[in-house]
Amino acid sequence: MNQTSFNITFQSNKITELPDGDDVPWGDGNLSVSWYVMNTTDRTLILKCPYSESLLSNDYEYREFEIEPLSIHGIIICRGKNLRNEDADYDSYIQRSAEVLGEDVSWRIFSEDGMVLKTWKYSERDLPERRFFEKKEWEWEASLSLSSVWRFYITDELIEEMKSAEL
Repeated sequence: MNQTSFNITFQSNKITELPDGDDVPWGDGNLSVSWYVMNTTDRTLILKCPYSESLLSNDYEYREFEIEPLSIHGIIICRGKNLRNEDADYDSYIQRSAEVLGEDVSWRIFSEDGMVLKTWKYSERDLPERRFFEKKEWEWEASLSLSSVWRFYITDELIEEMKSAEL
C-alpha cells in the first residue's frame, strides 16, 4: 500500500496550512469554498469586482460592495459547492471570472468618496506588484467539514503602496 505523508497545521478545529501540491486526501468533489475580501483599515472602502453565487456558473457580474472599516467578516465575492480539489485553490475564482467575463476583468478598490485607489486587471496579473494575484497574499482556512475559505486582506500597507504607485 502506497501512502502519502503530509503535515497539517490545526488551529482549534480549523486546518490552517496544508503542504504544497495536490495530495489533499479528502473531499474531491465534495468541497465547499468561499472567497472573501477583508478590510483591516480604519476607513470604509468600496470594492467593485466580479461576483457569483456559484464558482462554476456563468452568472458572473460586476457588483459594488461597501466594506466597513476593521471588518471581521469581510465581503463574500464568490462561493463554490461540490468542488473538486483543483477547483478550490485561491485563484479558482480569479480564473473563472476571466473565463466568463474576459481577459479585461478587473478588481477595483475605491475610497468612500469615489477615488480609485487600486485596480487589478487580470490581463496584467504577471506584472510586479499584483498582490491580489499572488497565493502568498491569500489566507486559507478549512474545517474538517470539507468547508474552506480564502481571504484577501486590504491593509493600510496595501493602501499606502497604492498611493505611492499613483505618484
